[in-house]
Amino acid sequence: MIKFSIIVPVYNVSTYLSQCIESIICQTYQNLEIICIDDGSTDASGEILDNYAQQDKRIKVIHKKNTGYGDTINLGISMANGDYVGIVESDDYIALNMYQNFAEIVTASDYEQPELIKSSFYKVSKYECVQQELFDIEMCGRVIHPQEYARLFWIPCSIWSAVYQKDFLTQHNIRCLETPGASYQDTSFWFKALSAAKTMILTNESLYFYRVDNMGSSINSGMKVFCVCDEIKEIERFMTKHKLATPFLEGVKNSYIYKTYIWNYYRLHNALKSAFWVEMCKEFTKIQQSPRFEKCYWKDDDWNNISDFLADPERFFWSSVPEMKKLNLDQYTSKELVYSESIQAYLSRQNNIVIYGAGVYGRQVWKYIKNQEWNDRVIGFAVTKHSEQFEKIDGKRVYEIEELVKDKDMITVIVAVKETSQLAILKYLRVLQFTNVLRVDDVFWKQMRLCL
Repeated sequence: MIKFSIIVPVYNVSTYLSQCIESIICQTYQNLEIICIDDGSTDASGEILDNYAQQDKRIKVIHKKNTGYGDTINLGISMANGDYVGIVESDDYIALNMYQNFAEIVTASDYEQPELIKSSFYKVSKYECVQQELFDIEMCGRVIHPQEYARLFWIPCSIWSAVYQKDFLTQHNIRCLETPGASYQDTSFWFKALSAAKTMILTNESLYFYRVDNMGSSINSGMKVFCVCDEIKEIERFMTKHKLATPFLEGVKNSYIYKTYIWNYYRLHNALKSAFWVEMCKEFTKIQQSPRFEKCYWKDDDWNNISDFLADPERFFWSSVPEMKKLNLDQYTSKELVYSESIQAYLSRQNNIVIYGAGVYGRQVWKYIKNQEWNDRVIGFAVTKHSEQFEKIDGKRVYEIEELVKDKDMITVIVAVKETSQLAILKYLRVLQFTNVLRVDDVFWKQMRLCL
């Protein structure tokens, strides 16, 4: 008899937790191991779990300090004793026949145990419950190879509306990326599972209820803007380690990156969009230069949209934030704080930073950066024409900007001069084909001065 291990990651969800647990313990299929992991909740979630564990011996409760979603899921996988592993988010709930259906699919399969089984799901809000039919009919109800269907990589990752053969996860070491405080750690998990699996069964029956109106699940921190970038790096690491860089997977990886970045971009506050847009420009240009940048791996709309983006990135940005050209309403919001956080997060990810400007402005920027943990990323200053007066500043070399052209793709330039001089420098940098360029604007100056 097939046994399922269900992992329930829990963090401050006391409002929804009972509905979630009830939907699991009342399953028509009873051969379940229910692993509830309290990730350092500060509300009543831990107490609720302990009460359920006293009522149902299938429930195991682990209380631990807060280490984040990825670490919590990975702990659950390591503890799982079932044939298959499933995940139920603690603010969601499942159909009472979900695991009965999965058990019947396994039993009826031509394979003894397909590696992945995935269902569709409902999106649930306060006002409606909308069914998501994710799969084409000819893909459902039979064993398929995921790498024969590019469109499988286009659907939302939704790792919770699926079960995974435990031996499959162990064999390929498929785990979530463990980054404390990060978000979207299911992004790399889902791609890794699809890229490694050889047997998969789909059903368009919606068995999972995904809550979309829990405001506590949203991320608005500037320091988390680039979490999805770490997920993409994890995908690339996994593909390299397991020798999965086939033409097909390289092609669908490009479309997966685009989909992930665009999804993240439109979730961001306008103050954060500008910082992430810089990262998008860099990543999408890399995609365009890939030998597997081919339409057959893309949804038609996505292919057209990235083509438009690459043709005019600035037009994309301004069309996505038209209100930024109009009223300065952000003076009444936390824009300045989140913008500053996002710029800091972006700069902390760059390996070679050059401050363009050796005068008062450039020195002020260096004074600010010098107090940051990532100050060693600054390799020096740059000017248009060199002067003996400025050979070094605080031990950092002063370059003529043209000296750095040979390494332009690896350098991030911060234009730190008075605003009336910035346009000419920005145009010059474009002529020299520097692509990673930031300018210090009024908001950045203000936040920087607060830290000095």
